[in-house]
Parts: sequence; C-alpha cells; structure tokens
Amino acid sequence: MNGHTTGYYSAALEVSLGTIADNFAIVRKTLGPRRAIIATIKANAYGHGVLGIARALREAGADYLAVDAPSDARAIRAADIHVPILILRELPPALAAEVAREGFIPTVASREAVEAVASSEPQVKPVFIKVDCGFGRFGIPLAEAREFVTCARSQTSIEVRGVYTHLPFSDAEGQKWAESQKYHFETLIAELEAHGGKIPVTQSMSSPGFVTGSRDGLNAVAVGHLLYGLCPVKPDMAKQYESFGFRRALVAIRTSLVCSGPAAPIGEAAPYLRNGVTRTGVVPIGLAQGYHPPVSGRNATMLLGNTHVRVLRVCLSSTILDLSAMPEAEAGMVVHVLRELGSSKISLDDIVAWQHSSALSVLTGLGLGCHHQFV
Repeated sequence: MNGHTTGYYSAALEVSLGTIADNFAIVRKTLGPRRAIIATIKANAYGHGVLGIARALREAGADYLAVDAPSDARAIRAADIHVPILILRELPPALAAEVAREGFIPTVASREAVEAVASSEPQVKPVFIKVDCGFGRFGIPLAEAREFVTCARSQTSIEVRGVYTHLPFSDAEGQKWAESQKYHFETLIAELEAHGGKIPVTQSMSSPGFVTGSRDGLNAVAVGHLLYGLCPVKPDMAKQYESFGFRRALVAIRTSLVCSGPAAPIGEAAPYLRNGVTRTGVVPIGLAQGYHPPVSGRNATMLLGNTHVRVLRVCLSSTILDLSAMPEAEAGMVVHVLRELGSSKISLDDIVAWQHSSALSVLTGLGLGCHHQFV
C-alpha cells in the first residue's frame, strides 16, 4: 500500500467497572444477604480483564472469586485484592496441594488430590469438592459423592468448605435436565449434613437458573454471564433475562489507523481490491488479537468517526479497511471495532452475527489479544 505510515497503535477493550458493580448489585438484591455469591472470573473474566474485574467485585461485595488458573489467583493476590479465591479447575494432586499452601481454595475430586492436600502441611486447609451430576466435565460422580465427601471430611487437616456442582443450560430441554439433577444434588447435601454437620458453602445454581427463576435449598449461587451483561439462555427464554436490567460491561473496542492511502492500480491490485476500492487503511487488530473475518455472504464494518467502513481483509495481526468514501482519513485516527453507545453503533451481537460465532468466543478471543481500559 502506498501512503503515510505512522507508529503502532494497539487495540483496547473499554470496560465499565460501574456496570460490573451494578450487575452484581442486581444479583445481590434478588438473592438477599444470606446467599453467598461466587463471582466467576475465569477465562480472563470472560475476556474483560481479570484484575480490574476482580477489584471491582471485591468492592461490590463478592463472597468468593472463582478462577480456573492458579496464575490468575496469584496475580489477584499480588495486586493486593483479598477475597477468598476458588480454583474451579480440577488440578493435578501436587498442584492442588501447592495452591492450598498458598492460601487459595482448590477444587478436589479425586482421592489422590485429597491426600496430597491433607499431607502437604499440618494446618487445616479449605477445599471445595466438585460433584458431577451428569454434565460430564469433571468432578466426583454423583453416585460416589457421599462416600467421597465423608472421607474428605474425616481428614483432620482439611476443611471441606464447599460442595458444589455445575448444571448449565440454555434451552427448555437443558432446563428440565438441570432441575432433575438439582433435586438429586440437594438430596446428597441433605444426607451429608444429616450425618456430618453443616457444609459452609453449597451451590448448584448459576446464571441460567438465576434468570429463569430456579429455586433451591442451598446457600450459594455462582454467577458469570450476568456480571458482564451476557444473556446465558437462548432467545426464546431471553425475556426473563431482559427483565432484570443487566447491561453490557464492554462498551467499546478501540484501535487506530496505522496507515492509509490509495489502493494499488487495477492491474496490480489483489482480487479483493478490484470491486471499486480506491482507498484503504490498516488497523493493528487481526487473528492474533482475536478478531476474525466475517463468514461468507456477510459484510463486517468498523467505525471511523460515525461512518461505517467495510472490512476488506482480516490478516494475522492487522485488518484492511475500505476507506474509499473517506479520502480525508489518515493514520492516527481512532477506529472502533465495537461501540455500544452513541449515534452510530457496532454491538457485540453484530460481531457475533458477522462471524457466526458466540459472545463468549468473541470476548475471550479479543480479551486475550487486546489491552484493557477500565472506565
């Protein structure tokens, strides 16, 4: 491309911490003060930036933060954010013992992990036990759970702080399964408490159950989607979600033109530039930053000011834009990949539709490849 070139401009996700706090407040008001809220911030807080979100949720009053990687737990603690941190992922026994020694709460679902944590140091260390009620990801199978939990509770150097399961769903068929398995899990908890005393944290409900009005006799709820303003259920169930007033925490994805100029002459231009393209520009966001091209038959755009400019080609670390209608565009000008507010918008839903993807795929991809700015 001919034309002026300037320095590199990174892409940034602008995330509203006030919206995170407001969404958390909706959950707290609905549940009341007696239910513990486990705030799920795995996968870099669903792409929103784990440290900023962790700090906002601590200030909002989250009882637990739940991550899937010990490195996230360590980073949160190093940032002087002090909230009990649960590791959701089932870890190898030696690593489970290590994170327990560091003051985090590992999830254990094997006898080897229980033994490793129990023998690591003399002081009592809290653990959560994950029960698999049929979702099939990980956890001690429901049929084995009573014996397993009873055995873990007999270890004098372990405190079984919590027993939980995961019953996600997005449609009516999944909801029916979740309600059935929730009954079996609650029966398990009742039997454990009848023979071994109160378990401090018991949880099966997550975001889908919350918005669809599910009820249980447990004392904690784990929420992820709702904190970020993401609907956890399919459109035919979404009215229940919309009634709560959750808002999207991601307000913009912003980058800048790094160069612009006239397109190559027709005889030299690549095929994708031959359909009336007279001027192009480049922004430094592409596959490596989690931005993907639209599927065949769909056209994606970005915003230059209030003007939608067409995405011509998504490359490994950059994207080429059609600036034919904007001859005044020059390097350094702000380009919005996403903008939820203002007279001209590109929403997360637009990007999801263009890429024929999902909100979580788009967010987690961009969240790993871009910087975060908290507003």
